[in-house]
Amino acid sequence: MQQQELQLHVVELLKLATTESDLARRLQVLHQTEDLLLRADTQAETVGTYLDYFLNLQADPHVSLRRYAAHFLDKCLLFKPSLALRGVSAITVLINDTDATVRELALKAAVKMHGRALFLLALEVEDAAFKHHQQCLHEMEVAVRALLESGCPDHPIHFHLATRWAKAFILAQTPSPLPTRIRVPSELRGVSCLQDLPDKTTRWLDPNMLRDKAQDLLRMLISLLQKPPNGSWSRMHLSSLLRCSSAVARQRPLLLGAVIEAWSQLLGEAARAAATAAPAAKAAAASPPKPSGGNHVDLAETKQLLDSEIQYLLTSSLTVEHHVKLVELLRLVGVAGPLEDLTTQAKYQQICEAMEQYAAELNGEPKAKRARKTKAKRVWAMSEGIAVLEDDGAFDADALLSGEAEVTCRHFEDYFGLPSQREPAGHVSGPALLASRMVNSVDMARLALNSLNSLPQKRSLHRDRASERIVAFSEPPVRDPQSRVKVNGAGMPESLDLSVFLSEADATSIVRDPRNSLLSSAYLPGMLPLQRSGVLASKDAQIGRGGGNHHPTAGLAAAVPLDAPRRDLLQLRIFSEVLEAQRRMDKSLMCVSFSEGQVASFDRVCRQVAIHMAMSTKVVASPMLQRKMCEAFMVNAFDALKRSLDSKTGSTAESGAALGKLVELFYAKFVTDIARWQEASDRTGKTLGAAATAAKTPLNEILEGVHKSRAVFTYAELFQLFVDEFTRRDIPRRELRTFLNEIPVVPLSAFTMLEKQCQQLVSRKMALLTVLSLIENKPSCRWHGLHLLFRLAYSGCEDKDVRFDTIRLIINKIYSNGPHAPMRWQLPHLNDEEAAPLLGAAATTEDETSGWEIPDEDYVDLQKLRGRCVEDVATLMLRSIAPVSAKYAFPMNVPLRVEQLRGELFKTAICSPKDRVWLYLALCIKRPVLLHELVETFTKCDVEMKEHLINSIEEAIKHIPASEPELLTLVEKAVPETERLVLKVLNILMQTSQGKEALAPAYGKAVTDLYGITKNPELLVPVFDLLERQNLLDFLPAVLELGADKVTDAFRQLIRSRAPPLSITELLTELHHMNSPGEDIVPVQCSMQALNILFGMRDQFDPKVYGIVIQALVEEPGRMPTLFMRTIIQVVKDLPRLSDFVVMEILPRLVRQEVWGDETLWRGFMIVLQHTFASQPGGAARVLAMLPMSQLEDVLVTHPDWKAQLREFIARQPAGATPPHVRQLLQ
Repeated sequence: MQQQELQLHVVELLKLATTESDLARRLQVLHQTEDLLLRADTQAETVGTYLDYFLNLQADPHVSLRRYAAHFLDKCLLFKPSLALRGVSAITVLINDTDATVRELALKAAVKMHGRALFLLALEVEDAAFKHHQQCLHEMEVAVRALLESGCPDHPIHFHLATRWAKAFILAQTPSPLPTRIRVPSELRGVSCLQDLPDKTTRWLDPNMLRDKAQDLLRMLISLLQKPPNGSWSRMHLSSLLRCSSAVARQRPLLLGAVIEAWSQLLGEAARAAATAAPAAKAAAASPPKPSGGNHVDLAETKQLLDSEIQYLLTSSLTVEHHVKLVELLRLVGVAGPLEDLTTQAKYQQICEAMEQYAAELNGEPKAKRARKTKAKRVWAMSEGIAVLEDDGAFDADALLSGEAEVTCRHFEDYFGLPSQREPAGHVSGPALLASRMVNSVDMARLALNSLNSLPQKRSLHRDRASERIVAFSEPPVRDPQSRVKVNGAGMPESLDLSVFLSEADATSIVRDPRNSLLSSAYLPGMLPLQRSGVLASKDAQIGRGGGNHHPTAGLAAAVPLDAPRRDLLQLRIFSEVLEAQRRMDKSLMCVSFSEGQVASFDRVCRQVAIHMAMSTKVVASPMLQRKMCEAFMVNAFDALKRSLDSKTGSTAESGAALGKLVELFYAKFVTDIARWQEASDRTGKTLGAAATAAKTPLNEILEGVHKSRAVFTYAELFQLFVDEFTRRDIPRRELRTFLNEIPVVPLSAFTMLEKQCQQLVSRKMALLTVLSLIENKPSCRWHGLHLLFRLAYSGCEDKDVRFDTIRLIINKIYSNGPHAPMRWQLPHLNDEEAAPLLGAAATTEDETSGWEIPDEDYVDLQKLRGRCVEDVATLMLRSIAPVSAKYAFPMNVPLRVEQLRGELFKTAICSPKDRVWLYLALCIKRPVLLHELVETFTKCDVEMKEHLINSIEEAIKHIPASEPELLTLVEKAVPETERLVLKVLNILMQTSQGKEALAPAYGKAVTDLYGITKNPELLVPVFDLLERQNLLDFLPAVLELGADKVTDAFRQLIRSRAPPLSITELLTELHHMNSPGEDIVPVQCSMQALNILFGMRDQFDPKVYGIVIQALVEEPGRMPTLFMRTIIQVVKDLPRLSDFVVMEILPRLVRQEVWGDETLWRGFMIVLQHTFASQPGGAARVLAMLPMSQLEDVLVTHPDWKAQLREFIARQPAGATPPHVRQLLQ
């Protein structure tokens, strides 16, 4: 249907609905109109034309029509999201409606509204429109918040929908921890996280404000959870709150800590309430029953609800950092067990629920077939499609991670006409995919290992596997009847049959005459016979009994050498043949006849056989042989990797497969070494349980070979082989980063290699990013990675760029300034009473104020690493620049490992003390509270180091906003010992605040107090415009005696101030009053310097100020200021516009005051006349005519050329208007 025809039809239907008196018929017509407007091919502009009609239904007296209005807005938001902002006000009105059903439908619409409206709001460029829409959204927020705060005791469904809106609100206004790749654009599905906002967001929208409002709403939900408005929650209310907080915390792991803490408090309160109610329950049992006052949740129900939500959190890949805390919470609920078991049970339970749901759907009624593409697309009315689109959890972070959002994306593509795409919608490609999407069991095993994000957990799994002697992962067997390779149930060859590696012709010739084969005993003397089954001959045959010819009559015979070198040579040759099998298959004509799956299975079997031969404890005994096999395997894998990186023939998939082969090799080596160690431990006779064996396994010693008693080929040596081959092949370093994140354990030699790369300019950036990736993705590497970064940040190498590049990485990518309370030693400027509010709730726990610990030797919490660890090491290195004997207000109670790290830094080539401050200064930019520790260290340093800190602190202060409260506190807490440093800070703030936000008025009072102690007028300059008026007048003489640059800065502060305590006019007047005949408050040279500086800045204010000041000064009683005439001379010379004013107004006043009585003033008076006579001859002649006879005579003698102008002036005047002596002198 064309748009014009559709509009005509809609108009007719709306007219019919307006005139229809029967309410049921009217609703039917409106529903027909809805079907037309919300079709997929109806343009949003067409719907917008008639939207006001439906919006006006909000005020209709019929409740049925108001319900329909809420329903229509809900559907309109889903299918025409570009109209979201127009419906905000209507939804707010409907939320406040008196009818419960209207409110319910409106709340459903509000859930969809926020994300879509937020996207459109981010595109609004007009200020007025933006503020209007923002206010409408705020009103809707207030309405829903009111429902949450009231608890909706009579309508639990309203409370449930309000919590769903709260979840959508918080998720949309907070950043996602995962880089998402969703096919459906955010303008259609709405904003799910801050990353969904458009790239060109309006400058009116502040992301920081959005985050703050989301966190405030989460705090309100937690508060409601702890303090119900009606005293207690019903089960449905509590379930809704727990589900909302769980969903938010699961998708935003940074908020999970606060939620876990709230749950713990809730559980504790429920337990206390149950203990208190126990005696009352016994008494009530003896008395007649009373009616219940409400459906309140008891302790058992609370534990049940919490157990359900914790199970969901444990199944998520986003919450691994908090799994330990979740397990502790489960123990309080009453569910105990190891972390691995609880996590596995939770995942199995979720999978079972999904399978049961899937089975129920299969057993239900068959679904309708999918519409043909040629048919007109219609709205999914009461169908599965609309239910999928309306699910606000469709783009849940875990759903994206696992690919479960695929169905939703398909429905969006079908309705909105988007191009269908094959790749799954979700998280950016990487190792974190669900095992359910894995086909290869080797990949599944590797995923299971990689998904455990702490080394102790990895150890437990590896040790369990090792104790079971599982040293290789395999696929289901390939049952090809034509294949000569017979495999067992594990997918491995049943026996070591050498005929597998021979052509058919060679095998036939060997059967006919075994002695002609290179594998026969004739050519390999000293070998034991090996039957076709791969089993050694009987002992009788070996020792010579039972016959002389050991060659079988049927099948292939081969002999195994008895001496080790030949046996190793044979095994190595066989291993090479296995590696070459795939290359030969690719070039063979048989490859064309096989399917892709068959070829892949052949490649997989070959690779597994090779790994089994290289790593199995039952085949490989010689470390040298194992080394050579691994070298051959790596050469083969690197050849494939090099081919895949070729821009012409390679592909990303091929490079990933090549790296995957190497990763499999490392996993096999890892598990084999653990199994070999545990097998050796079992032979000692000490039989321990699996848990005890796992706990006593020295993982690092096994893999690094630290205490090896015999020559073994270790995991670390295998890694060195990889590094050598990687370097020789000149592979791009980005592949190294991918590889290190995939292997089970990163050896210490990797960090040594990365350190060398960081010291080279060409490879530094990639190496630093690799270290960052290891810290973020591999918990077992965090401490070693942080150690490496600190070693580089405080390196004593000549190339200072190494230090600065590392510091930039730490500050920009690793360090996080919160949320965590400051430590007590970070607040040396405050006493205990003042520090208590800043320490907050942590003030009662020693862990958060006086010290903290890292309990696990191989694991450190990422949040602690990003915050406490970086701050503590930087602070220790800062304090090292002071003398050893320096005593600080509070000692640093840092973890032992942090102290050991500091000691190890000093054992290496460390930088000079002056270079140890840069990292701390950079930290101060992101967390200004650290400045106070810097100030305390400043007071402990020697003179040279103090001077260095004064010169260096600018690098931090200039990047900190002038409105930062810690800067004001630093000035307020200043003492004479810190005066020079504070003066430097004030000067920097004066420079950085020019043209930006001004300093707070409190700076003026703080500096005034400090000046009262130190009497250093330089302190007053940066805050000259913030001083109180009386204080400024009192301090002005001291400031005037400073250097020219300081006086200039002080005057500039006054001129630029919006509300100066002293105007320019008043300042000029005060400057003139500094010197008068017989009294000099400041030296005349200082006043002249100040006047010259202010005169040089006259372009920054109105020059008429000088006219006002001169007139005010000339009208004052008493003698003129010393520099009065000097200022007039400057004005007439450089401000010609004021010359006429001076001649006509100022000079006559001076004549009337008998200016000739003061020699200095008279001399200046004559200079002014000289400069103005040429430009103002009439006015100057008038002034001359006012002079007495003796002074006029002297002037005319000195300037005879003025007679003509004076004579001309007198001629124009009436006879009685001119003094007689003037005419007499002119005759």
